[in-house]
Amino acid sequence: MRLYPFVFTGNDPRKGWRIPLNEIKYNEQRDEETGYGYTSALGGRYQNYYKYDPLHRLTRAGGSDQYGFEQPFELSRAGRPLSMSTNGKVKHYAYGEHTPPHAPQRIMVEEGFRHTLHDLRWDPAGNLGQVSTLAHGRGDIQSRFLFWTEDSRLHTVVDDRHHSYYAYDHAGERTLKVTGHSHQLDVNADLMHTVAGLDEFTLYPSPYLVFTNRGYTKHYYAGSERLAARIGGGFDRAILAEQPQASQQAKKLFEQCQKETEKRVLEAIPPHTIRRDRLPENIYIAMMREFEIPMHLMANAVTKEHNLINAAQNIVANNAEPEVYFYHSDHLGSASWITDGDGIPVQHLQYLPYGEPFVNQRAAGSTYSERFRFTGKERDEETGFGYFGARYMDHELMTMWLSVDPLADKYPSISPYAYCAWNPVKLVDPDGRKIYILTGDGRRITYSANMQPVGDKASCQQIAALNEMYKTRLGRTLINSLTTSKKEFWISNQAPTTSHTSATVAYGNGSMSKMGGNNNIRDLSHELFHALQFKAGQGGATYYNEVEAFTFSKALISEYSKLTNPKDFPSSMAALLSRHPNTENGRLYENAMSQLQGKTFDQKSFNTAVKLFKTESGANDTGVYNTNYTIRTGKEKPLLELFYPLK
Repeated sequence: MRLYPFVFTGNDPRKGWRIPLNEIKYNEQRDEETGYGYTSALGGRYQNYYKYDPLHRLTRAGGSDQYGFEQPFELSRAGRPLSMSTNGKVKHYAYGEHTPPHAPQRIMVEEGFRHTLHDLRWDPAGNLGQVSTLAHGRGDIQSRFLFWTEDSRLHTVVDDRHHSYYAYDHAGERTLKVTGHSHQLDVNADLMHTVAGLDEFTLYPSPYLVFTNRGYTKHYYAGSERLAARIGGGFDRAILAEQPQASQQAKKLFEQCQKETEKRVLEAIPPHTIRRDRLPENIYIAMMREFEIPMHLMANAVTKEHNLINAAQNIVANNAEPEVYFYHSDHLGSASWITDGDGIPVQHLQYLPYGEPFVNQRAAGSTYSERFRFTGKERDEETGFGYFGARYMDHELMTMWLSVDPLADKYPSISPYAYCAWNPVKLVDPDGRKIYILTGDGRRITYSANMQPVGDKASCQQIAALNEMYKTRLGRTLINSLTTSKKEFWISNQAPTTSHTSATVAYGNGSMSKMGGNNNIRDLSHELFHALQFKAGQGGATYYNEVEAFTFSKALISEYSKLTNPKDFPSSMAALLSRHPNTENGRLYENAMSQLQGKTFDQKSFNTAVKLFKTESGANDTGVYNTNYTIRTGKEKPLLELFYPLK
């Protein structure tokens, strides 16, 4: 579901104008995108084009009409960015002999006669740990320091302007953000140290509710797509009353982060180790400069006075929720237009291919500024980074991830820092992991292999079943295939709207498996195979799909029974047995299903099973499956064949 085209009726909704607010057309054959909309104060017509190399990597983008830009993007054969130019502003990437092969050591930004040099340092885990900047005409060096948890979660960012701290829950989802402006302390005109009052906080109790020290925001979704936000007042200290230990917890977080940030500078890499590659000679020479990192940020990083709780007490008293704003997204889910409760546009946003801010127009008098922007992900104003869940992305300087893809071993031919395999106009990377558990109270749990069961009873059962599935070869293959996809797959305990005991339906850009209380390995493996079918574009309760899914779940149970007590699961499944075993068709069906549980895929047996499934399968005694089957044509193999041998 997307909210375009939205028809706006002009400056005054009561007038009779009918102007498409957000109509976007994408020409797959010519790789062109055309959009136009409300032109009185915001928006306007634009036409973008995109060019790709033989590996489907974006190499050039441009725009015309009201919003023009040119952005060539040069990649090496190994997939490392070499240069990017945006309307004459050129970024040159340089890599070192002693740094991670895909992590740039220096970036030179060339804009006319002005040059800005950035020195990047990476920690042993491949996370960006430090960025130091020497701007043209300035003698001082500005630095930003980034600190990471053991599982590569960004927890602290310190620079000349802000101090920022982030906390996560057991599933890796961000739950708390604390920020404050930096202030420099000078004594006799000498800089002594920098202090910061941490007085801005954001609390994320769920995807549907966000608290700040200025109030709260309720978010409304259709599937995974954000539809609207309602702005409200606070609960007048109710949060503090229920959490008397909040002050101690905040102080502990603060002291831990402060201890880790003191006097921490990553080791410099000698500039002479930078590889020349295809760098212009003048740029290569300019990148040879030594960097002496200032220590004043680390000497006394933050003030001892922690203002988080004081800020929380300043939440405005209970008020109504008069403000509501609606999101109108493009094909990637990026916020393109924001309208108020009367349908009046209040903000218009456009992006360059990798999420760089390009157009940000706001209606006169409007104070609302959307923070969930590129692909619907939150942009942290204090750093400019986009928060995607598993990782953070730098949209402006590097146009890359700040840390290594946790699934990098699945894509050895792609840079572990590449966003969407360098194809950002057609693909979306929501957060790097794609199986979500939806709890009964609406919370989202991101599944990772062998994680501890959390959430309500049904969620714990589903996580436990996924972990048991992952012990088998078939289960690992299926789960890895889903988690390395660019789609999202949800699991909930909801009951299907049909007569099925469980069902998988299209949801967002992927699917949702509604388990209806059947949170065991047999049913979950069956429904997740349907999720794989949705991924391949063949979703739906057809005879073809059911034969594949029942065959797979039977084989997985057989494999699992060898690892545990065979009595844990039934050795037979009704779907594999005929309702008329003494008839010729009944014998043909059961024999075909038995042949599929072998070492090699038998196309003839598969075709027979699909043909007879409606009348013979024990799983169809109520006639719930009545959709004609479709056997794929051409050279593409059935999905089931990819998992053989099944025993």
